[in-house]
Amino acid sequence: NYKGLAVERPAVSVADADIAQALESFRARHAKFDKLDQGTVQEGDVPIVHAIALQDGQEIWRENELGAFLDTNTVAGVAIPELKEAMAGAQIGDTKSFKAKLPDNFRAEEHRGKDVDLELTIDEMRRLVLPEATDEWAKSLRFDDLADLRDELRDELRRHRAQEADDAVHDRIAEKLLELTGFDVPEGFVQRIVERARDRQRMALLYRGTPREEIDQALEVTDKQTRESSLRQCKLYFIYEKIADAEKLFATEEEIQQRIQAIALNYRRRPEDVASELEREGRLSALRQEMREEKVRDFLVQHAVVAQAQAPAAAEPPKDASA
Repeated sequence: NYKGLAVERPAVSVADADIAQALESFRARHAKFDKLDQGTVQEGDVPIVHAIALQDGQEIWRENELGAFLDTNTVAGVAIPELKEAMAGAQIGDTKSFKAKLPDNFRAEEHRGKDVDLELTIDEMRRLVLPEATDEWAKSLRFDDLADLRDELRDELRRHRAQEADDAVHDRIAEKLLELTGFDVPEGFVQRIVERARDRQRMALLYRGTPREEIDQALEVTDKQTRESSLRQCKLYFIYEKIADAEKLFATEEEIQQRIQAIALNYRRRPEDVASELEREGRLSALRQEMREEKVRDFLVQHAVVAQAQAPAAAEPPKDASA
């Protein structure tokens, strides 16, 4: 009963407002930081500071020309939750004081894990300046003009949303399969996957300098999400295997070599080197399995009843109040 599954494909549309937002993001990618020797800290600025760490009133560490990253509330890898709020409106020359814990991967090894009073003095600022959206700017980026750039952004957005719609069809078919198929997955199998994910998450949080008391809370949420996702993926793995066996779907050696060549091209490496690395690390079988599952998912779409959702009606322009 895995053929003829009825699902809906989301509508793909790109509005003028989407293009305007994409253009702003494109400008931001081509922005440059200007150095400022005066002024106050504004949204998006990166204050450049010199830092002094004190313990019991004694200086234990000092460093110059550090970026105070207000989007992540960090300086030199040290997490300071109130950094953005404290720096807002501050001027060059101002000093801000904070209580902080130096992370376990702090650059000065002898001070790792210490609780300190941290003083940050703003020496200068870097302000992100976006290029003006003009025909001349677009031409400097090898477009015919600004309209040509907008057309390219529209096409890129449409391709991206078409891929998202295709992915949604795959996901909806997967949900149908799970609804139609009831079986249990060995608990130990799922638990091993959850534990590996927990270890990876813990190491990532430690590396970012997350306070230890916050790590356990984050892992509780992650465990629940990982367990649900792992259980779903385990069930789909067994379902896809059954369908692949029934329909005799598999990746040929020629197709595997083509995939390896594509990977090598992306990383500008020789295909034989990529193949050797995959085999040495035991990932060649995983590649075969991934490609087999791709064939199963494509087979299911080809044999599904896919209805196209209607795009929402475009918003009418506001009426002239004076009319």
